[in-house]
Amino acid sequence: MTRPAATGPAPAVGRTPDEVPLRVVHVLDSWASGGAQAVAVQLGTWLAEHGVEVHLTGTDGPLAAEARRRAPGRLHVHVARTSGFVRGVLALDRLCGQVRPDVLHAHQRREALQCLLVGARRGVPVVEHAHTWLPRARLRALSFRSARVFAVSEHVGVMIDERFGRRDGVRVVGNAPARTSDRPVVPLRAATSRPLRLIGLGRLVEQKDPLRFVRLVAAVARRTEVEAVWHGTGPLLDDARALAAELGAPVDFAGHTDDVPGRLDDADALVMTSGWEGLPLVVLEAFARHRPVVATAACGAPGALGDGRAVVLPDDADDETAARLLLAALGDGDRTAAQVAAAHEWLRRCAAPEAVFRPVLDAYHGLRRPPARGGDDDDR
Repeated sequence: MTRPAATGPAPAVGRTPDEVPLRVVHVLDSWASGGAQAVAVQLGTWLAEHGVEVHLTGTDGPLAAEARRRAPGRLHVHVARTSGFVRGVLALDRLCGQVRPDVLHAHQRREALQCLLVGARRGVPVVEHAHTWLPRARLRALSFRSARVFAVSEHVGVMIDERFGRRDGVRVVGNAPARTSDRPVVPLRAATSRPLRLIGLGRLVEQKDPLRFVRLVAAVARRTEVEAVWHGTGPLLDDARALAAELGAPVDFAGHTDDVPGRLDDADALVMTSGWEGLPLVVLEAFARHRPVVATAACGAPGALGDGRAVVLPDDADDETAARLLLAALGDGDRTAAQVAAAHEWLRRCAAPEAVFRPVLDAYHGLRRPPARGGDDDDR
């Protein structure tokens, strides 16, 4: 497993010496508003701005329209009509016949297998992104078998190596913040300010463990005045509301927000209670807004959360212990200031788009085959 190295200015990219544009198809399971989709759009936009012709495809979802609005001229959004595996393979094969890509880039394991089948037929190399740590090593023999695998964090890279037996071709590239804002950063309030304002962001699903968030807020509320808000929707919403009412936890379930930077500015800390993650984009957005992060180790410790950049809660810590750790950390103003400064500096060095996406583009060029000199028929 290799890790990104610092890079200096590079020559013009996205073209061979013959001036043939590099074409890449990114394959998603859907256009749902998820982390993988956000990374794919962000990466695709960066590639398009660097001269690559990018096509993104997935079944319909709310992000498709947003991606179309944001897309630069070289980025093309396709909506697949079916989510079935075989029909998905056939649809991808037809798209490849039209686009004639140099590389297929998958963003989920099932889609990687589809890409490998189509790539074998058409002679197109396949790469894939590993966006999250997986709690179960299912389909081990069929997983992460592309020519290159890009892991978003070191613990995801280790998982691919140790649990899925992929010993080489894995590159830890990290993530970059999905949302940026030109607004000035709002200074943190004094550590003694009350009520303490905590925020959770993400889908209300098992992975994010919103029920643990509710229990943690309830434990904090037994010690100090606190207000908490969770932005996001999902199948566990009713369960989370019921638990908050049962425990008397002051949590406002405020639904989806399009202004994540603004919501972070309103908070004293971001709290992540996930049971498993890769490198959550919202953590990077909190780093960018100078907001302290309190997170379970499953969110990527040590990695981005190491070296004092976050308050890391042991995954097995009970709610009372977690509440004490949170309050002790956030109650120390000097520690919080040092944590926020360290996180922002790490973000500048390690999570800039150039540092994260350049290795992906370099891999494309390394895998690209010489352009064909023959006719232009769709079947190669």
